[in-house]
Amino acid sequence: MGELSYQNLIVLILCSLVVLLNAICAALAIYRSKRFEKSEVVLRLYTSPAPTLFYSLLCLLLPGALWHFGSPLIHFILITAAIASTVALLIITQCSTSGITAEAVFIGGKIYEWHDIYDYYIDKTRRTVIFSSNVKGGLTLKGVTRPLKYRAQDEENLESYLESQKGKYLNKIIIR
Repeated sequence: MGELSYQNLIVLILCSLVVLLNAICAALAIYRSKRFEKSEVVLRLYTSPAPTLFYSLLCLLLPGALWHFGSPLIHFILITAAIASTVALLIITQCSTSGITAEAVFIGGKIYEWHDIYDYYIDKTRRTVIFSSNVKGGLTLKGVTRPLKYRAQDEENLESYLESQKGKYLNKIIIR
């Protein structure tokens, strides 16, 4: 391995931080997913795997680029480990359960309390729902979630549950 230069030390530290942060985030996503399973589930929601798949494949091309451009072996190994941990985190958050419980909305390993959600949008043609935290209303870049799919037979249950939350937590409701 030879002498440890400043450049190698910086790459080692940065890649170690990426791997550590990805491991912590993956552990939190798994913990929250188990918490969702233990909660009283009102409705399950599903995320689309397409963006995760595309980004994961793109990330897997990076080690090949490093190898092609003649990166030192130590850099190649460290950066490949950081990329692999990122792809693992993406897959774990994609596989995490999503849905609505009485106390919160669980999406991709994250928990959004009902008091943080101000409005929602239901697209009945695509069978998707989007939650937003924008206090001023509207689904802007401040939106909390990406479109979440629901089953056709759950549409009435979803609408009635979100309508019942209107007086308690949701300030503005948008249904189209």
